[in-house]
Order: sequence, then C-alpha cells, then structure tokens
Amino acid sequence: MEALSAENKQLFGQLINDHIEKLNDLMSLSSGQRIDESSIMKVCLTTKLLEGSVSMLGLKVWSQTMGMFRGLLEKSARVGRRWDEQLSQIVSEILETEEQVIAEILTGDMEGINEAEIFERLQREIDFLLVEWQESTDIAEGTEEAETVSIETVGIVEEASERFSTLERLIESLNRLRDQFTMYLRDTNGGKNIIDDLGSTFGESEFYIGLMGDIISRLGDRDHMFLSTVSSKVVLDGVQDFFNLYSKRRSWNAELVTRSYDFYIDQEVASALAVVLESCLFDVCKMYEGKNDFNLVVDVDINCEGTYLVTKIMDNGQEFLCDSEIDREDVVAFYHGLRSIRSLLERYGGLLWVEPNRGTRGRFQFTLPCTTRKTDYYIFSASDKQVAIPCHCVEKVMSVEDTDIQEDNNGRHVSMGDIRVPVYALDELAAEETKEGGSHDRVMITGIAEKRVGILIDGEEKKLEGIIDQVTEGDWSSLARTVLHVGQDEFPILDVLLMLRRIHFLHGYEGLLEETGTFVGDVYEGGDSEEMTVPRV
Repeated sequence: MEALSAENKQLFGQLINDHIEKLNDLMSLSSGQRIDESSIMKVCLTTKLLEGSVSMLGLKVWSQTMGMFRGLLEKSARVGRRWDEQLSQIVSEILETEEQVIAEILTGDMEGINEAEIFERLQREIDFLLVEWQESTDIAEGTEEAETVSIETVGIVEEASERFSTLERLIESLNRLRDQFTMYLRDTNGGKNIIDDLGSTFGESEFYIGLMGDIISRLGDRDHMFLSTVSSKVVLDGVQDFFNLYSKRRSWNAELVTRSYDFYIDQEVASALAVVLESCLFDVCKMYEGKNDFNLVVDVDINCEGTYLVTKIMDNGQEFLCDSEIDREDVVAFYHGLRSIRSLLERYGGLLWVEPNRGTRGRFQFTLPCTTRKTDYYIFSASDKQVAIPCHCVEKVMSVEDTDIQEDNNGRHVSMGDIRVPVYALDELAAEETKEGGSHDRVMITGIAEKRVGILIDGEEKKLEGIIDQVTEGDWSSLARTVLHVGQDEFPILDVLLMLRRIHFLHGYEGLLEETGTFVGDVYEGGDSEEMTVPRV
C-alpha cells in the first residue's frame, strides 16, 4: 500500500470517523430493541463508501469484510431482526479494529498493517452468524416438514450450509440487485447514486456466480463434465426484455418477433449472442424513435446448424444503407453498433452479413459456434496439404469452372455483388509448408465478420464433427495455432484471422486489418437469399 498524501489522509480520516460515528449510533440500541431500517441504511451507505475506498488502497481483505458486514446488516433489516448480543459483539470488534488500523495508516506505519490477520477472524464470525440465522429461519419456517426429516438428512443440510455460504451471499446480492433496479426504473431522473449501487451489486453478483461456477465445475469428471449452458429461447426472452424496456424509454413504435426451436448454447457464447442481437436491434430501432406514424416490425430468426447457429434479423423499415448517401465503406456511420459486433464475432470466428438482400427486409445475418466442446469442420486438400477449417467460418464452396475468377495486377479475385474478394492458393500464403500446384478446381469463400477471402482447394471437401479433446496446440506456418487429430491423421486448423493478416502483410497495406476500406470489402451485398445461407455439404 502506497503512503497517502496529507490531503488524502484527511479525507480518509473523515470517512473512517463518519463510519465509526454511525456504528456508535447502533451501539446505543438496547438489547431486544427492533432495529430501525433507516439507521441500518445509513450505516450501509457509509460502509459501502469505506468498502470502495479501502479496496482502492489495496486493502482487499478489509474491503471484503465491509461487504460481508453490509450484507449482514441488510439481512437484519430485511428479516426484522432485533438488536442482540451477537450483533453488538460484531459491531464492537469492527469499531476496535478500525480505530487500530486508522491510527497506523494516519501515522504512516503502513508496513505494520497485517489486514489478513486482523479482518479474517471478523469474516469468520460474520459468516458463522449468517449461517446460524439461516438455519434458525429454515427451522422456524419448516417445523412441520422437519418432523419427517431424518437426523442424518438434517446433519447433511447443516454441513452443506456451513460450507456453502457463497450461495446465500449470491441470493442476497441478487435480491439487492432486483430492488435497486426496480428503484432505478421508478426514478424518472435515473439517479446517479442508484446507478453506482447497481454497478457495485451487479459486480458482486457476477463475482459470486463465477465463484459458484468454479465450485460446481469441479463436481464433474472426464466422462460427465460440467458445462454452463443457456437455452436459445432463454436468450431470446432476455433480448425481448431489453427490447421492451428501451421501446418504452425511447418511444419506439416497434414490435419484436422472435423464432427459434429450443437448443442449448455455451453460456459465454450465449452472452455474446445477446449482446450482438441487442446492438443490431438498437441500431435499427433508433432510426424510428418518435416516428409514431410508422409501425416497425423486427424479426429475429435463430437456427442451429449442427455445432453452430445462424441468426437472421429482418424488418419492414424503409431506411437502408444501400439507399443512403453514406459511403458504403463507412458503414459504422450508419450502424454504430458494428464496431462492437465485429469484435465479438472475430473472437468466436463468426461471419457477418450487413444488408444481405440489398435492403429488402434483410438487415443482418451472422454465425456463431454453439459450443466450444464440439465443432463441425470442413476437411480438404489444398496445395498438397490436408487441412481443416471450422464450418461457421465458411460462407460457401463453389466450382472454379462455374465461377468468374478474374486476375489483374493485384492478383486473383472474385466479385460478390459489388465487393472484390481476393482468391489465393494455400502455397501463396504458406510457401514453406506446402507444395505449389494442385487441381484448384474449387474455391472456398471463408472469412471473419464482414471480411472475406477465397482459398483454392483440390477436390471435394468433407464435413466431420470434432470434439475439443481432438484439438491440440501446434503452430503450422503463420496460418494455424491448433491441430485436429482424427485417428492417425493430423489436420492443421486454419485460423481465418491469421490468413487475413498474412494477406494484409503480403500486400503491404498500412493500418489495421480491422479498419474499413481495406482490401476485403466491409459490406457484402450478396445475391438472392438462397446464396446467403451457410452451405451444407
């Protein structure tokens, strides 16, 4: 912990003194007296301020202790607990501890502070009290049921409660989150203090959920591993809540229609899917804010295609990029959320189409993997090398004979709508690991987000499902980080982002690959809707 300046010492001292003053007010209560809720809230507020301040000073254990103490007080107010010797003892020890620690801080004796030793004992006492309260509450509420429960079962429940107070803390933080969010919705001015409280409580809830996930994940074994998943319909229910909230707050005269049969998605991917959907919806609906003479209808359709999903977003709006005066290369000026959408899709290797049907209802389309445990791959030969690529990164595979591949000073390319997509043989990108030549009778259009590149391949591609245990790390030239093992065979898994960066490097382009206006068009205007579907082999 760094030494405090004179000014910061004064501010910190005032904060501590205010906290001590509020705690002394509690100590003035008589045993058996009902605790006034307003008094509890005042103590909780000063405790929260202190919690944040000591955390910034690097005194994490002190901060955690204050968080636990605040939870204890809030539960006391919620269940109508009366002041007793146990609460008095906790508050008395906090007062004594804080007076000791603040004296050392203000005198500059930072090295002498052993916060772990000082506060961990307090944490154990608070934790014990919370568990004891829970047990007594459970007994009071379920006396009749308890008579039918065996002594052995009660022992198991008590043991689990003592060891698993994290779940109780999670429930308490979620209850606070609900109350604070309800308060925010009722506050027409959107009070700053409420938003700050929401941020703190949400962070606390996320922390406990993550901790729960880590605990539960260790319960499985190799044959039955724990994996946090979310139903596609649950994702759409959450997106519907987002839509309803903002429709009311921003005066959208709009309706959202969602379609999806029920399938499961890894929790992390489900969160990314929800963020992408919300960004897309926000970009479309904000065009029609306050336009009560037009009823906007937005359709979201999610389909599972094996181990990945395809999402289409359509609407009956009249304003499309293809009809605007904005330069198509500056697509973010029209759809402001695209920057964050691209970032998420790049992380998961998903493809993105913007206005795939030339502005006739089709607004966005994208792919995402459903899970990291299983992946559908295309296996193919290119430049005398057998390689693999995830199916959700592939837009289509076409016969060279039926495709107009042109060549100029900048190399081969194929035109897709008004977008030029460069075409390469694999040996042109990884000369040392491949051999020149091959039949090159098919071209695979792959990419990431809106970027596209064509790879010449030899013969028919095969599709297979690979599990995570079949994938190992292993560099192969500058184009792959991992290898897929199928029996005795090994297939380098092409990393599309690495391929695009390699092409970027070979052409000597300046700037970042992610910037608009690079060699690969940012907006893909395909042909009819049939061409837009992700290919099945």
